[in-house]
Amino acid sequence: MAERIEERPKANGMAIASLIMGIIAIPASFLLLGGMFAGLGITFSLLSRGERKLSGVAVAGLVCSLFALVPSFVISALLLSYSGSGAALLSGGGLMSGFVDMARLWLLFIF
Repeated sequence: MAERIEERPKANGMAIASLIMGIIAIPASFLLLGGMFAGLGITFSLLSRGERKLSGVAVAGLVCSLFALVPSFVISALLLSYSGSGAALLSGGGLMSGFVDMARLWLLFIF
């Protein structure tokens, strides 16, 4: 009798990297680093596709990455609007003064 041997699907490294970046992006989004990790997670998720549909791991990485973008954008928008750095840059007030104001507000927000 011939035994039936089932092949395990090969692990997709890009999908796993997407999930890891998505998981890292969620807590990092509250430190304004989430956009970077989320962007990498979205990129790895889409690159993992190849010629087939997204695997479950890639979809999980994509969802985590997209979920991390929301607080990252909200906190960035709040910091820019309350620090006045956006207005300082547009009115010619200088990049450094806006950056210092944003850093002070960020420290107050975190602590």
